[in-house]
This record gives sequence, structure tokens and C-alpha cells, in this order.
Amino acid sequence: MLPCQEQNKSFFDQLQNVEGLDLRDTRGLRHELRVVLLGVTMAILSNRDGNLSSIHRYIVNHNTRILRSINYSNHSPISRSQLPNVLENVCLKTFEGILFANFGVILSEQERQWFALDGKDLKGSIEMGHTRGESIVLAVTHKDRTVQSQDYYSGRKDSEVMTVRNILKDNNLEGQKISMDALHCKPHTLEPINESGGIYLVGLKENQRELLSECLDLIRFSKPTFNLIQADSHLDGSIKAQHGRIEKREYNVYDISREQKHERWKNCKISTLIAVKRDITKVKTQKKHIQTSYYISNQNDKYVELCHAVRGHWAVEVNNHIRDVTFAEDDLKSKKTIYHVQSLV
Repeated sequence: MLPCQEQNKSFFDQLQNVEGLDLRDTRGLRHELRVVLLGVTMAILSNRDGNLSSIHRYIVNHNTRILRSINYSNHSPISRSQLPNVLENVCLKTFEGILFANFGVILSEQERQWFALDGKDLKGSIEMGHTRGESIVLAVTHKDRTVQSQDYYSGRKDSEVMTVRNILKDNNLEGQKISMDALHCKPHTLEPINESGGIYLVGLKENQRELLSECLDLIRFSKPTFNLIQADSHLDGSIKAQHGRIEKREYNVYDISREQKHERWKNCKISTLIAVKRDITKVKTQKKHIQTSYYISNQNDKYVELCHAVRGHWAVEVNNHIRDVTFAEDDLKSKKTIYHVQSLV
């Protein structure tokens, strides 16, 4: 046996025998933890960047070699969706201690970023007699409003929903923190984010009427778990106007992790409901307007961060405004070229 294989086997035995490492209940024992953690460790030692998708690819590609090094057989590589679920039930401090003792490696947690995903129609591409044309979907960071990814689709033939799902999957964003509008409040969009260890924050409207009704009933008979009031202000504390209006925002956060939900939402792990009341006053006319919007998330703590993420989601709207006003994107016209194909005999 090669020295590195001998070290793998010794580390593998330690993973099996150490107490307090495996925090899973009996339902989570489909995969042998020491095999999974050995694969994760070897991926980290192979200069993987800590991204779960990258680590999973290493485990799949080197599964045979890893098993051979520990004289082990008949263990299929864990799936990408199950990997974060298993790792979530590992005692990190215990694992880090074994890892450092054997390889001198200390795990570092890379902070996930918030990304806003949203689409918009390119109005200049809409042909006469039609209501839809070409559309663009952007993935924009909340922090600095940079575009991480974008994709296009035909509004007359394709779907923004599917385009967003493709962007999430193709750019390894499912494990990040994602904010989306109510169009994307769908189980098939939210499940992969939750199963990849990511966080979602998505609007809740009438397109999910039953879920919205259940949440509204909860609000009527429950007190919020957390409350936050915000208003844009000057340095002296006085409220300032932006874009000709003064806006005051009140966030009420409810823990709905134990509330009964329809079976179709089971794998989404909906945990938090946020009700945002916006009290808007037009400076010029002093006309007041109050609107309330609702959001759900699978994150059941860090409520201040979630409230800021609601506000940060509009970063993508600001980018869309810049595209329209600064670059006059909506005024750009496209012409359809028709090619006639003549068969040659």
C-alpha cells in the first residue's frame, strides 16, 4: 500500500471510531459518513475551492480510486443533492480536529453572497401585432450590483421560469443566497436551492393562492417573531426623500417552520414568512400610499439579514433602469430578417 493510501486508511478508521461526529438520526444513514467525509477531505486536499459542486465532481470522478485506497467496495458516490444534507449533520468542530491532526488543514467557511434574479422585456424587440419579444434574465449581486450571469429567452416561446432555473444550475448559484420575485415561487425552483444548502427569498402573491391564504391566516392570529422598522434618513437623523418620495418600511417576520403545508412544498423547507408594509408619501403632493408585500424563505434565523435582502432585491431593478435610461435600451429596434430557402433540383 502506498504511503498516501496508508494515511487515507488510518484517517478513514478514525472517522469511523471518533465519538460525536455523526449527528444524523436513523433516517439519514443511507450513506456511510466516513466514506463521504473521506471523499470531501481528498477533494479539499486536491485544491478544490470549497464549492460543493466542485467537491461533488471530485468524489464522483475519483470514487473508485478512493475506495481502492481503503480496501472498500460497493459504495456508490453520494448525489449532489444529498451531499449538503449529510454534511449538515456532521459535528464541524470534531471533524475539523481530526482533519487538522492528520493533514494540518483548518476548514474556512466561505460566506455566501446574495444574488437577485429577475427578467425584463427588451421592448425594442417586440414586433408589430405582438405583446412579447426578446427578454433578458440577470443574476445581480446585492452587494455591489455587478452582473454575475445573464441569459436571453424569447417571450413568445420560452419561459423566464426555466431560464432562471438554468442560470442557477449552470452557474453553481443554487448553493448561494437567492432572491426572486413571486413568479419563481414554485417548488421545482426552490427545491434545488434548499437541497444544495442555499438560501432563497422569494415573493408570495396570488399565483400561489393557497399558500398565500394560509400565511395570511397565520398573520391574523399570530404575533411576529421579529419586527424591524426602517426609513431612509440624513446623518442628523431626519428622514430624507428619495426620488421625490419618503418611504417608511416595517418588516414583520414569522416563524412558520412548524406550520402545516401542502405536500408539494415539503422539500422546500419553508421556514420564514416576512410581511413588509411600505408607507410611501409623495413629497410634492403629500399623497400617502400604503402597500404590503409578502416573502418566504428557508432560512429560519438571521432575520435582520433577510429584511435587508428584501430591500437588496431591488438592485436588479436599478440595473434594469440604468439599461433603459442610460443606454436607451427600450428604444433600440430590431428587425426580423426572413430567409427564403429555395430547393435545388
